[in-house]
Amino acid sequence: MELWIFTPYDHVQCGALDEYEELNITHKAVKEGEIHFVSPLTDISKLIVTDSLIWPKGDDTGYIVTTCQKQKNNQGKEIVIVNGACLKCLLDMRTCKKTKVYEGKTGYVMRKMLDDVFAEEKRKFPRFTYSIDATIGEDISIETGNESLLELFEDLCEASGLTMRITFNPQTRA
Repeated sequence: MELWIFTPYDHVQCGALDEYEELNITHKAVKEGEIHFVSPLTDISKLIVTDSLIWPKGDDTGYIVTTCQKQKNNQGKEIVIVNGACLKCLLDMRTCKKTKVYEGKTGYVMRKMLDDVFAEEKRKFPRFTYSIDATIGEDISIETGNESLLELFEDLCEASGLTMRITFNPQTRA
């Protein structure tokens, strides 16, 4: 499987990695998934830095690099050890700052929370767009405090029996 490497924030493709010693990808229905791989240090793997985006070719999920360590293995070869979190981690970077009660279908509540958070935020996520069907889920009522959007969305999904997916589109790099 090829791992496409994109620069942080503007997501310009800077290479594809197909040489690695170990690769573990964990997908989760609601909670944040992760990627971990070890690769020889090459011209391509040298381009991986914290906040780079990694996209396993053919997968819907993209991953943000959280740690990238360059070191020597037991045989003295230079390697890079990369850990990343799926794009759900973006929701963990924003909080509902004001106490507010949301009511309606789960999809409507999630969309309204995103609308409210991004309306009051000066700093947006580059290339982040969202589309949530306002008619899905149960009729719910939830009061927000200072929780992250990820915590709130996990609670809402679990209460309504929904899964959550944040996808990466390699053509639009969004």
